[in-house]
Amino acid sequence: MRLRATVLVATALLYLTAAAPLQIGEAEVSLADVISDPQTYDGRHVRLHGFLILRFEGNALYVSEADYRAERSDRSLWIDVSSRRPDASILSGKLAFVSGVIDTGNLGHLGLRPAALVNVSSMTVDPADTTRARPWVNDPLFVILASLGLLGLFFAVLAMVSRVRSSTRGL
Repeated sequence: MRLRATVLVATALLYLTAAAPLQIGEAEVSLADVISDPQTYDGRHVRLHGFLILRFEGNALYVSEADYRAERSDRSLWIDVSSRRPDASILSGKLAFVSGVIDTGNLGHLGLRPAALVNVSSMTVDPADTTRARPWVNDPLFVILASLGLLGLFFAVLAMVSRVRSSTRGL
């Protein structure tokens, strides 16, 4: 009984301390608040929580995974870091805490976002989001199967166009 209580307390402390602590001068603010009024936070060092994607020309922190899936760039901030980071595959596609400085002059790739997070000082996975599998991020088999599906769709459309052309020639 005593061992169980000790393990429970240790686990709780681990989860509470796993997220990066706030740095001096850093404010934890809502990502939705920053996106709705980026000028208020321009130049401020903040810590944000959101759905992190790190990929070539697509680094962003989304308000939610649903916003990412719907490609809502207006509901995300550009994250000014290299997508070739060694920890990119660990962080990408997960809920994460990201700390940096809000820059309203930087709208990210193609200027699609309301602002950017620059001078990123820390990025950590939300401890509550470490167990959920995301096959579209790290599973090569999923990528291959998805590519084959698109290839099959391409050939199906090509076959339909060919049939339409051959049937119109006979008229």
